[in-house]
Amino acid sequence: MLSNKNIFAQFISGFGDQAVVIPLCFIIFSLFYFVGWRRGAVIWFSGIGITLAIIVVAKVIGLLWGEWYVSNDRAFSLSGHVAASVVVYGTLLNLFTFRHCKLWFQAVRLPLCIAVFMGYARLELHAHTYAEVMMGALVGCVGSVFVMRCLPIFPLFLKYLGAACAIITILILHGRESDAERILQNIFHASYIILHQKIG
Repeated sequence: MLSNKNIFAQFISGFGDQAVVIPLCFIIFSLFYFVGWRRGAVIWFSGIGITLAIIVVAKVIGLLWGEWYVSNDRAFSLSGHVAASVVVYGTLLNLFTFRHCKLWFQAVRLPLCIAVFMGYARLELHAHTYAEVMMGALVGCVGSVFVMRCLPIFPLFLKYLGAACAIITILILHGRESDAERILQNIFHASYIILHQKIG
């Protein structure tokens, strides 16, 4: 039976699942783009995409490291839940709160708060180690600051419309789970075996 802590941790962790974060990105991008904030939408979506790509590359490197140097223990895998939540929710909260963040310490405050909550949830569920959570938080925070410093001023008329759209989307999608991590691991191991056989 799950304790109250685990139930709370699962609830928080659900916001960072790829099944929530990725559809949210496409919906928010579409909203931003088609209501007229096109340059900002493209920059925001590109920055999020680059950060998510870095997360995937980091996970592949961790799997490769595990194949080469780790025999019995599991491979290092930075927390994708933490990193994705920090960069997506962090940038959205900054946009809806400040509209524009040129100073890095202003741009990093809200993402850090998200990192604390999501990091706690992942640790409470024993999904990651402290190092993996910290690495995920670092990637997410750097991505958030980079995106916010590149964005033009967020239009005031989009503030409440964007926030309402994000909240409704998150509430609809929360609780869904993606098999992205398992699929990535399966693809990696299958590719690694094939390459190892050909090279060896």
